[in-house]
This record gives sequence, C-alpha cells and structure tokens, in this order.
Amino acid sequence: DSVYYAMSSGTSMAAPHVTGIVSLMLQASKGNLNYQEALEIIKETAKRDEFTGANENAIWGSGKIDAYECVKKALQFGSSYRLGNFDKPVCYLRTHELKLFQSNPHFTFEGWNCDIFDITGKRIESGKISFNRMEFNKSLPQGIYVVEIYNSQERLGIKLPCFE
Repeated sequence: DSVYYAMSSGTSMAAPHVTGIVSLMLQASKGNLNYQEALEIIKETAKRDEFTGANENAIWGSGKIDAYECVKKALQFGSSYRLGNFDKPVCYLRTHELKLFQSNPHFTFEGWNCDIFDITGKRIESGKISFNRMEFNKSLPQGIYVVEIYNSQERLGIKLPCFE
C-alpha cells in the first residue's frame, strides 16, 4: 500500500484551522467574545514575515494566524457586559490595584463603586474608584477575576486576568 500526499491551499484548508482557534478563544474568554473582538484579535496577533509582506494583502490577509497569541489575547481582552452609554474602558488589574483608562477624556469613573469577584463568584474586594484607580486591601493572587464598576445609574462588568 502506497501513501500519497498532496498540497492544497485556500479557504477550504484555512477555515477548519481558524474555526478551531476561534473556539479556543471563546473558551478562554468564557464565551464573552463577539465576532468583531475575535476578528480584531486574529488580525492584531497575526505573524508577518518575508512571505506575507509587511502590510495586509489579498493573498495573505493580515498574515499567518498565531493560535497561541490569539488565545492569550482572548484571556487578556476583558470582554465585558455593559448597562449604560459609556465606552468600554481599558482596565489593568494587578495584584495590588485596578487602573482604568477611558477613551473619552471628559469622562471619569471618579467616585464609582468597584467590586472584584473570583471565578466562583465570591466577592473578594470592594471599594471606591479615585483618580481612575482602586488600591486593594490585600494582594490578589494571579488569576481571572470579574470586576464590576457601577454607580446609581450604570453598571459595567469586565472579566480580567490579574498579573503581578
């Protein structure tokens, strides 16, 4: 019995790979990644080299998909749910503080309440935001947390990884 190999390319070959990577991304983000967010992550993490060229093009698109970087970014992306009319802030959760960065320079989270929950849903930290940050009473171990930021009219929940 002979074994034969063939080379194929195109969307029929790429689609199963991309689908599998997006599935891993959805799992890493606990299902809170939408189409646009997944597409942005894939494009941002694509590898470029001498074959793909430096810019997006009709043959290679944004470059070569990088499964590891996509999943890593999906964990860090902080997909959120939102009740209110403000832009999703960029948040950094470190072991000792939460920092918030808002795209609208005229908006601030000053005085908003903040609760931090572990993955079991247990509240482990609570406080008020001051100067767009909140310091913790105790150091948080590295891991994934849900951060809820709210005032009397609006509530924002963000799933974030915590790093040192």
